[in-house]
Amino acid sequence: MHKNAAIAFSLLAVLALGGCASAGGDCDPARGGLFGGISCDASGGYDRRIAARQEEQAALTKRNAELTQERDAIEAERREVARTLEAKQAERAKAEKQLADVRRKLGAGQQRNRTLQGEAKKLEADIRQNEADVARLKKTDDTKAARLAELKREEERLAKEYDAYTGR
Repeated sequence: MHKNAAIAFSLLAVLALGGCASAGGDCDPARGGLFGGISCDASGGYDRRIAARQEEQAALTKRNAELTQERDAIEAERREVARTLEAKQAERAKAEKQLADVRRKLGAGQQRNRTLQGEAKKLEADIRQNEADVARLKKTDDTKAARLAELKREEERLAKEYDAYTGR
């Protein structure tokens, strides 16, 4: 009987020590053995681990949604910049044609020379302004394209991280 009591006492000691070791740990089901698993289950360690993983997953899902929304907004802005750029380039082409017409008329008539020279100067100023606008819009488009690429890389990274957390 004394031998059975010693075995029972040893078993209780192992259970108690296993509980102490796992109660403060991370309660990873892949580690800990039977007693660690029992201890983690009894202490709520598994529930805390699951809750923490669910919080991480929710945070990743929220961040992914935010990045998707930002990407969509930037893509919309890029489309608007592209439309504006196209319109400015069309204006420039029209102004260049008008300037060519004005210069041709300058050579043909001395009487209208002063008036046409004023128009030519205005059109040249318009062209310079248009070129500055086109350069600014191209720079904006490049910036938007770079941010979009950055967001796509972040979205891919988050998708991989999400897949790693969910085990897909």
